Amino acid sequence: MKPEDKSTILDNLGYAYFKNGIEDKGLQLMNEGLRMRIKNNDVYGSIESYLHFADYYSKKDRKKSDENALLAYKAATRMNSVDERLEALQILITNDNTSSTPKYTQKYFTLNDSIIKVRNNFKNKSAKIKYDAKKEKDENEKLRLEKAENQLSLQRAKYLKIVSAIVFAFLLVLIFILIRYYKNKNKAIEFKTSYNTETRIAKKIHDELANDVFQVIAFAESQPLYAENTKENLLQKLDDIYSRVRGISRENNSIDTGANFTRSIKEMLSAYNTRERNIMVTNLEDINWEDIDDIKKITISRILQELMVNMKKHSKASLVVIRFESDQKSIFVNYMDNGIGCEKSMILKNGLQNMANRILAVNGTFDIETEPDKGFKVKISMPEQTQIKVKEKFAY
Repeated sequence: MKPEDKSTILDNLGYAYFKNGIEDKGLQLMNEGLRMRIKNNDVYGSIESYLHFADYYSKKDRKKSDENALLAYKAATRMNSVDERLEALQILITNDNTSSTPKYTQKYFTLNDSIIKVRNNFKNKSAKIKYDAKKEKDENEKLRLEKAENQLSLQRAKYLKIVSAIVFAFLLVLIFILIRYYKNKNKAIEFKTSYNTETRIAKKIHDELANDVFQVIAFAESQPLYAENTKENLLQKLDDIYSRVRGISRENNSIDTGANFTRSIKEMLSAYNTRERNIMVTNLEDINWEDIDDIKKITISRILQELMVNMKKHSKASLVVIRFESDQKSIFVNYMDNGIGCEKSMILKNGLQNMANRILAVNGTFDIETEPDKGFKVKISMPEQTQIKVKEKFAY
C-alpha cells in the first residue's frame, strides 16, 4: 500500500471514530496520519488533517482549533485549493475566538463571490458550447431524419401500390370463390333437404299405406262387390286410407308462421284427439308469437308433430298435456302423457332423433323423463331469437 493511501486511511478512520464518540482513539489515528503526511511531504493531504483537527478542537480548545484552521488555510492557499480555503475560513468564523473574525469573514465572502463568478462564467461558457454543439447535432440529425423519412415515404408508397394490387386481386378471387361456395352449399342443402323429405314421405307411405292398399285390392278382388256389407266394408277401408293420406299431407305441408300460427298448431294437435285420447293445450295464446322468429315457430311445430306421431305409435296414452311458457329470453314447451313409457335407452330409437336434432340446431335444450308404465315427459327450452332466418322448407 502506498504511504499516501495509508495516511489517508488513518486520518479518515480517526475522524470517523471521533464523529462516533470514540475521541481518544480517533485523535491517536489522526495524529498518526498527519505525521505520516508531513514525513512524506504530502502538503495537499495535510490540509484535510488540519481541517479534521480544527473540527475536533472546535468544542474543546478553540485556540487549537484556530491554529489548525490557519495551518489548513495557508496550505490550501499554497496549493491554490479554493474549497479547502473556504472551509478553513468558515471554521475560523464559527469559532469567533479572535479579533480577526471580521477579517476572516470579509475574506470568506470575497473569495466565495469570486469563485461563484468564475464558476458561473465557466458554466455559461460550457453551457453555450454544449448548446451550440447540441443545436448543430440536432440540425444535422433533423436533416438526416427528413432525408430518411422522404426515402421511407417513397419506398412505402411503392410497396403500398404493390400490396394494394395484390390485396385487390386476392379479394376478387376470394369473392368469386365465396360466391361459388355459397351457391353450391345452398344447392347441396336444398337437395339434401328435399331428398330427406322425399325419403321420409316414401317410407311413411310404404310402411303405413302400401299394405293397406294391397289388402283393399285383394279384398275387392275376392269379395262380391254387389253385396251391401261388402261395399260398406270397402268404403270404410278406403276412407281409412284417405284419412291416413291426409295425415301424411298435413304433417309435411308448409307451416303458417304468421297471424294464424296458433290456430294451425291447434288444428294439427286436434287431429290426434279421439274418443280414447284427449289432447290438452295450455297457455298457447299467452305467448307473444309475434316476437318469435320463423325458425323457432317452424321448429316448435315440427317437434310437436313428431311428439304426436311418437305418442300415437308407441305410448297408448289416453291423456296428453302440452303447456307453453316463456320469459324475456326463452320459450318452454312441457309435454306429458300417461302412456306406457319406455326405457331411456330406447328413446331416440323411437323416432325422436329428429326432434333432438331440431332442438340442438336452434341452441335449445331438452330433458326426457320416462320409465316403463310411468308415462312420458319432455321439457324443452330454446332461446326466443336466432341469428339466422331460413326458409320453411329447410326445417324438415
